[in-house]
Amino acid sequence: MRAPAAPHLQQHRRAAPVPVAAAAAAQRPAAQVEREQHALLLHQLMLERERAVRAAAAAAAAAQQQQEEQEERERQQKLALQQRLLEEIIQQRAARAAAPQQQQPPQQQQQPRLALPRAPLAPLPGDGSEAVSVMGEYLAGLRPDLPPGVLPPGALSALPTAPDGRQIDLRRLFSSAVARGGHLWVTLLGRWGEVGEELGVGGAEAGAALQAAYERLLLRFERMYDAEGYLRATGRPSPIAVAEAAATAAAAPRPPAASVLGRAGQLQTMRALLLARN
Repeated sequence: MRAPAAPHLQQHRRAAPVPVAAAAAAQRPAAQVEREQHALLLHQLMLERERAVRAAAAAAAAAQQQQEEQEERERQQKLALQQRLLEEIIQQRAARAAAPQQQQPPQQQQQPRLALPRAPLAPLPGDGSEAVSVMGEYLAGLRPDLPPGVLPPGALSALPTAPDGRQIDLRRLFSSAVARGGHLWVTLLGRWGEVGEELGVGGAEAGAALQAAYERLLLRFERMYDAEGYLRATGRPSPIAVAEAAATAAAAPRPPAASVLGRAGQLQTMRALLLARN
């Protein structure tokens, strides 16, 4: 019978396989850890992408809400102005009905005055910019032509064209509407077709297109007729006020300047007096 090994040899035999098993066990967790790291990185990327998508959606929603609020404010201002104008029309009709009827010649009948809000003018997007200022100067007659690039691309595409194929002149459209009292009067009295006929385009569709183009491109420039309010709202002088001041200065009488012949005559008179004294 074989004698049992010494205790220290038995311990050595049991401990010998341990390093091999530990190495094998260490290799398996390394691959598993790598897979877990890849999965964690993929999860983080998905979370970042989701956060970016949410941030973009929130920014778009905020911009949309801001635009809707701005449009709602403009709509409320327009409705309030229309309401005040309707009240004025009702009061004027009541006053005319109560007053004795007086027939006036057609040439003495005045066009409705330009309806401007009594409330302080609120700044609009683009106020003070070079494009808006140049457009105002063109409409006021301070510029002979509208430089290219002032209007956004395609801004005139919705305008009807004249029978000869020419585009509607924005300055003529603005002047025609203002001469009839401005946007509110023309709209309330249904005179956009009349404006179109003056510009060479007739029909209800042309009138509706002119109204839409006027509201989109020209309505804001009716504020130029309120010089103080326009200056407060935009920080720039009203082109209409500048044009009127220039016209007034040009029409003012000037003192006659002394001509060369007049000065020569004065010199001859002085010489004659001196000779007479001598």
